[in-house]
Amino acid sequence: MKSTYTQHEKAEFVARVDELMRFENLSQNAAAARVGVTGAQVLKWRRALLAGGVTALQNRYAACGRKPMYVPTEAESQALRELVLNTDPTSGARVNKILAAQLFARDERCSDALRAILENLGMSRRALPPTIAKAMHVRKSDKDLLRGGKRYALEGLVTPRELSYIDEMGAIQALMPGDLWESDDMHLNGMFWVPWESDTDKCATKFGCRVFRAQLLPFLDVATGGFVAYSLILRESDAYKAEDIRWALSHLFNTVGVPRTLRFEHGSWASNAVESIEKDIHVCRIVHAKTAKGKIIEGRFNVLQRVLAVNEIHLGRKRGEFEWANSQWMAYRNGVRDPRKEIPSLAEQVQRLDAAFAFVNNKPMNGELYGPDNAKKLHNLPYWIPQQIADKFYLDNPAPRKPELEEMLAVLPAARDVSIRNGLVRVKMEDFGGVYYFHSPEFARVGDGWPVRVCFDPTDPEMGAGILSQRDTDDARNLLNIKRGAFICRAAYVERVPQFAVGGGDTLGFDRAKRHAKLAHLLFREIVPAHRHRGVTVHEFRSGTSGERTEVRGLLPAQAPCPTVAPRRSAAEPAPSDRRGAAIDVEKLFTVE
Repeated sequence: MKSTYTQHEKAEFVARVDELMRFENLSQNAAAARVGVTGAQVLKWRRALLAGGVTALQNRYAACGRKPMYVPTEAESQALRELVLNTDPTSGARVNKILAAQLFARDERCSDALRAILENLGMSRRALPPTIAKAMHVRKSDKDLLRGGKRYALEGLVTPRELSYIDEMGAIQALMPGDLWESDDMHLNGMFWVPWESDTDKCATKFGCRVFRAQLLPFLDVATGGFVAYSLILRESDAYKAEDIRWALSHLFNTVGVPRTLRFEHGSWASNAVESIEKDIHVCRIVHAKTAKGKIIEGRFNVLQRVLAVNEIHLGRKRGEFEWANSQWMAYRNGVRDPRKEIPSLAEQVQRLDAAFAFVNNKPMNGELYGPDNAKKLHNLPYWIPQQIADKFYLDNPAPRKPELEEMLAVLPAARDVSIRNGLVRVKMEDFGGVYYFHSPEFARVGDGWPVRVCFDPTDPEMGAGILSQRDTDDARNLLNIKRGAFICRAAYVERVPQFAVGGGDTLGFDRAKRHAKLAHLLFREIVPAHRHRGVTVHEFRSGTSGERTEVRGLLPAQAPCPTVAPRRSAAEPAPSDRRGAAIDVEKLFTVE
């Protein structure tokens, strides 16, 4: 019920109450309650209406409130706003006005009455009068415009998004599962250990393991707000690369399917290796968000981080804000404490990630974009639960398509531009300490010197390589008229290099360099099925020295805990080893009914 009404609304209420009393034989209070007001209000309005007509029902507020201390003129307001913009160092919505007001008191454009008020700021007066503070107010868009037109165009005007897109014909269509997927990197705050052999790492030398925090690359279906897959990346000394993104995408396409559009940020996500998925192979469309506000996944990261922090030793979003956890991190890295006795292993961390993603995907959402209103409007469901929306949609609609063989080969993680030489393509991989050779009879058709892009998986070269043409169509040497980016063939991996190629010139005979002399990084990837309930998933892990492949399966019973002696801790420090007394029951941590 509104607290105030216009004069015409009051007259209409009186007429409706009188009508109910006359035709339905209701009392005044009962009739007033039906239209949403009280009987006392109707009685008061009827008397005023009979005495003075509709004009008598006007709200009288002219004499209310205290008289303003001072109302700045338009010229003073403009000068004050300019001072605020020049003296406020912040770029957000918050505005610092006190310094600008104190400086304006020394300006000759300031009137004596206003100067008398402003000179007392910081002494007898601690705050600006409301009318002066209102006159000095500047918007965030004003700050953006002061910093430049480009910033204003990107951030100054903010329009809320809705779950829709514009199709090829220019019409606005509702966004449905599989239309738009997003991905971004998130540094895990939780620590875990993996078996590791190294002479330079103190923890590995003493305990045979290394502590990681790793980087997580989840994939979010924007239409549902639920995660469909994730990739976990461990590198010894650097961040993820474009090859890691291609690795994740190849497994995403092969396991979950291909969406209509992918939305990424810039940086490695806008590299040629990633952009070629759309420009050369045309697997799906790729767009890039201009700012973090343009990505839905950033908000979902906040929820996921809070869930992952349950019953876990973590460093916090600011990386080291918890002093006791930061001390433990340094103790593990320096080999002072044995991480195997106190923090999760890689297998246990995978179980936590699986359970956390399942919890977030089955948690009701109550926002403006993802909430009950849109759930009823778009999917005829009472609540917005991402997993339920996806399950309901794919009961009546086909799942995202799986890639063709040519597309799958062209999206393999490593992509290198080389030329065909002597009937072979030669790719040097510094990270893997070796050189890879691939051969196909099609090379004889296109001829030596033809520029190609070789796409393959260095950890599994026996799969072969996808060969894409990199010669322009208008090149005079392109006698076969092969379009740039077109798929030429699948080339087989060559373990031993032939001595020479007929017609291609002689070559020196040599053995192939050892394929995996030393890996520069340890890779671990995991894909969660999108349209099935969570089940056993397989992950690959390669040793940094032997290249040995090991399978780590999610949702298996936790490893038996190592015998431990409780370390000495301060009173304010939580006990990280309490959970090590028995195997982790992940289902109890995030039970989804």
